[in-house]
Amino acid sequence: MKNTLRSALCLLLLIALTFTSCEKKVPSATDLLFDALEEEKDLQSYNIYYSDAPKYSESIMNEEKCLKLYRDADMTSYADSFACALGCDDVVWEIHIFVARSLGDAGFIENALTKRLDTIQSKEIYIYDMDTYEKRVASGKVFRDGKVVCLVICDNTEGILDVIKKAV
Repeated sequence: MKNTLRSALCLLLLIALTFTSCEKKVPSATDLLFDALEEEKDLQSYNIYYSDAPKYSESIMNEEKCLKLYRDADMTSYADSFACALGCDDVVWEIHIFVARSLGDAGFIENALTKRLDTIQSKEIYIYDMDTYEKRVASGKVFRDGKVVCLVICDNTEGILDVIKKAV
């Protein structure tokens, strides 16, 4: 009787460990961004900022850039990894991807990215080329899946989001 009970407990423990260790690993934000950039073929010049950028690189997202983009100087501290690509000059297109530290942090990031999208879509400001502004900005979307949060504004917003959704 004791051996049967012990065997049953061992089997239950083995099953529990199997299911808890099968959690899917989320790719880094940088990997997700580069997958997304491969989907969008005709991108004009852009700058990339990412969490693993070398210390003195132009790809570092400093507090000043965070404050300007997200109205939160500590935005990157909410994420295990982040990556964003921004069109240069007055060309409108942006992809921001964050892998949050926790689900609560994902909520803060989602809120900040939604505010960014609202600001860009505001009729009060026009910071980009007018020929493409309306079309691209209207299709912009914020997407969240667990700890992954992103903002996409480009000609192929749905295609980019599909690539990210498949990878997550």
